[in-house]
Amino acid sequence: MGISISTFSKFRAEINCCSLRALVGHTINSLVTAGISIPSRSVSIVIADDETLRTLNLRYRGLNEVTDVLAFPNLADAEESRSHPRSTEHFYTGEDGHETLGEIIVSYPQIRRQSKEHANRPKDELALLIVHGFLHLLGYDHDGPAQEKAMWALQDTVLNTWSSCQSF
Repeated sequence: MGISISTFSKFRAEINCCSLRALVGHTINSLVTAGISIPSRSVSIVIADDETLRTLNLRYRGLNEVTDVLAFPNLADAEESRSHPRSTEHFYTGEDGHETLGEIIVSYPQIRRQSKEHANRPKDELALLIVHGFLHLLGYDHDGPAQEKAMWALQDTVLNTWSSCQSF
């Protein structure tokens, strides 16, 4: 699976792209071990600012507020779309329409704030949001209690085995 990582210049010194790639690889391996099928497609990660996330959140979700992570799945294949547990608008489509699993966009300033609120390190908050976004790309959501329980369990499965010594 190809992994494209773009980081706004003001955050580049704080992001370790090799560790982000390792996290995505670990996520894939953990999910496959848990019996989840992962399409062999590339994924794009963008480390952005608050204004970018606010703009995208307003445009695609109608919410004029900063959010921590947005995931734009490429479910261009109608058969694949029907098999996914959620049926929302598909925000992101790769140039070829089929090669890209989707795009995960995170607000690094929001990560900093949330890490203080949760008394953890920004790299741990970033790991949580990348895994969370990746699960959204696969069609998981947390709209109801049962969906949330399933998604959170998968997040925990991945993050509990992710080495906390990784540095972003």
